[in-house]
Amino acid sequence: MIQLKLNENIINYDREIDLDKICADIFEYAKGHDLIIDYMDIDSAIIYDDYEGYIKDNIDTINRIDVHFLTKEELFKNILSSTSQYIFSALPIIDNIANDFYLGAKDNESIDGLSQLLEGLSWILSTSSNINQSYNFFDRVAWSDFYSLTKSLENNISDLNEAIMNMDNVLIADILKYEISERFSDMYDALQQLIPGKLDANPQKCN
Repeated sequence: MIQLKLNENIINYDREIDLDKICADIFEYAKGHDLIIDYMDIDSAIIYDDYEGYIKDNIDTINRIDVHFLTKEELFKNILSSTSQYIFSALPIIDNIANDFYLGAKDNESIDGLSQLLEGLSWILSTSSNINQSYNFFDRVAWSDFYSLTKSLENNISDLNEAIMNMDNVLIADILKYEISERFSDMYDALQQLIPGKLDANPQKCN
């Protein structure tokens, strides 16, 4: 027998149950209750992705599947908390990368750091855009303040990419130090207003 736990609901299946039936029951429950799968506890193995693949590979030995869900509000707050933590840790790194480019960025570490920063900026834009479709969980004014700051990053990224294409190290450093760093500090302050009490202490702004 395979036992499936969906919050307080428990479904028992015969061992011969088809994988598609189990997955259909999980996704139907999530959709019907407007929930997002956070992870699955499958016989004490914590699975965060490719649930179907894991269940398929172990279907003959699985005894219990405990599905953990998040509400959209919980998911969005987790994302914003992660954004806050990323900004907090990125601020001093941005300053270091900027200083490296002022000196000519002669090592790969500076280039790698800049590439990782661009990925982080892209992630912030993508997640904030998704949340903006359902931001009714947050104070309208506080969300508008934060979202307008993330949108302004698009111009900063465009300027930064142009400076990279032109291999203008001084301009790259200027954009990092005087535009993106300041934008990050303002975004962090806005996040504290958006979900107060859930974020880190104020980061030290880079000058």
